Amino acid sequence: MSRMDGPMSESEFSGLVAEVTGGRSGLGLASARELSRRGASTWILDLDPRPRCVPARWAVHRRRMRRGPRSIGGKAIDIVVSSAGQLDIVIANAGIGAQGTIEDNDGAEWRRVFEVRVNAVVPGTADTPWIGRLLSRAADPQAERDALEQRQPLGSLVGPEEVADVVAHLASPRSGSTTGVILPVDGRMNTLRVRPGRTHDHG
Repeated sequence: MSRMDGPMSESEFSGLVAEVTGGRSGLGLASARELSRRGASTWILDLDPRPRCVPARWAVHRRRMRRGPRSIGGKAIDIVVSSAGQLDIVIANAGIGAQGTIEDNDGAEWRRVFEVRVNAVVPGTADTPWIGRLLSRAADPQAERDALEQRQPLGSLVGPEEVADVVAHLASPRSGSTTGVILPVDGRMNTLRVRPGRTHDHG
């Protein structure tokens, strides 16, 4: 677990404490940086708590956590509350993926993937380190990236900062009346999904 204390450039998050799961890289790190930039005292929760690409001005607080979402969730909240005295915002960003077919993955791998809850921001294919690692395994990584970008409606992958901006908006006190929303940040990819057709009864 790490803590980021950024400059108070915007007052809407002044005095608020935020926790971001899966915050060491990708969408989580971008969200943590944006919340910190807007003035929140931001804590990162990750299976690997070592900060990555963190500016030197951020104070970092580390704790070794046991592996697995069930073992770290409640304890992480307790650590933040006992250290900071409060917890106002929780961003459930952590995600785990698996490769291969159904037969390739055993029960433990299924549990590892499905134990992570889904949050309200629905990003498309984002340009994260995880995607970069997948592309690097291709015979021609650049050609694979080009093909992936061409499949996106807007011709490019979703930027982590774009997702972070939406996360910060939904977490802000200024959006207090926005509730129960599932917000896609996917470059219109959701409009291209094939939906089941209606069955027409012509009697």
